[in-house]
Amino acid sequence: MTIEVVLTIVGLVLALAGSFVANNRYIQNQMGSKNERVHARIDEISRDYARKDDLMPHLKRIEDSTDRTNERLDKFYSEITKTLSEMVSSMKGRV
Repeated sequence: MTIEVVLTIVGLVLALAGSFVANNRYIQNQMGSKNERVHARIDEISRDYARKDDLMPHLKRIEDSTDRTNERLDKFYSEITKTLSEMVSSMKGRV
């Protein structure tokens, strides 16, 4: 092998290695910026949204309050119905 062939092979190897390193750096930079965006989104979600486990006691309290309100309304409607039926039955005797 002559010196020209050896230098050509060394040049090709260095060129391939350089392109490989440049390609890897480019890919790492692309992945790094995407990772930063993903982590920023995760941080935003964890900061701005509440976990379901954290809300369950509040939801339970609201449901209990709604149940009590429904019970009171049922009692109120039954009393109104009873009063109206008494009024109607008392009016039947007059008409």
